[in-house]
Amino acid sequence: MNINTFDLNLLRVFDALMTERNVSVAGSRIGLSQPAMSHALSRLRGLCDDPLFVRTSRGMQPTPYAIDLAQPVRSALAMLAAGLEQSNKFDPATSDRQFKLVLTDIGQSVFLPPLMQEISAHAPGVRVSVLQFGHEALSAAMESGAADLAIGSIPTPTEGYFQQRLVVDRFVCVMRRGHPLAGKPLTLEDYVAAAHAVPSPTWYQVTSRIDRALAERKLTRRVQVEFPHFLVLPMLLRSTDLIATAACTLTHTLMPKDDFVTSELPFELPAIEIRQFWHPRFHHDAGIRWLRNFFAGHFVRGPGEAAEEGGSMEIDER
Repeated sequence: MNINTFDLNLLRVFDALMTERNVSVAGSRIGLSQPAMSHALSRLRGLCDDPLFVRTSRGMQPTPYAIDLAQPVRSALAMLAAGLEQSNKFDPATSDRQFKLVLTDIGQSVFLPPLMQEISAHAPGVRVSVLQFGHEALSAAMESGAADLAIGSIPTPTEGYFQQRLVVDRFVCVMRRGHPLAGKPLTLEDYVAAAHAVPSPTWYQVTSRIDRALAERKLTRRVQVEFPHFLVLPMLLRSTDLIATAACTLTHTLMPKDDFVTSELPFELPAIEIRQFWHPRFHHDAGIRWLRNFFAGHFVRGPGEAAEEGGSMEIDER
């Protein structure tokens, strides 16, 4: 018998016949007509080179070969059913799964703390690994499953990915409390004359947006320091007269109001969208669905608004 060409549906037929010892009743149990069951039994007999079930005065009785086969077949069917059921379920309370998240440094400061609070309270065995990739490597990682979910203001990995908007954020100018420009409306002249601290990670597209908006007015700002990571920004601003242009989410998260103040920008700048991305291969993965529903429920909001606690939302866009 060649297992590679064996019709596994015949195992269901065999198990039903072993239980019911009646072709019609066994067929009803698995949704097959009496002729279909008879045909399936004939195929089984040919494949096994054994009659398997013989009519007697007490109905259809299994042969010794069928009796020997019964328990392995039932165990195999049970394992298959358990595997299929398990693959489409996720119980955070009992899971020990490790999720692989792609987050920028600012994303780590915004998204990780509430996630870890949720995990500590309701999914104590779940683990999280934070990764960072370049644009091309990100697409390959998400396709292969090396990364489960990517969150941030990042270029869409490739066409066809699922994505969901979590935050629509606006930009403000931030500076230390006590800065000469603090506490008064910020003019365009003051903005371009001030010394700027500019975070410029490779994935960050906002720097060019700011410079384009100023160039349209035939202006440039005075960039005194440029650096690749956001987390150093509070330390730079706290001890100098540098100013920075940053999203509200960043200022709320990293810059306490006792130490820093914000001012509205003196020119219009398009809002920034923070999205979560996942590959179509894992769209129906129950664990990843739980993860992205957490982020949606905790973070979905408009420009500059605080997150609302509770509830969950899943809006899949392609």
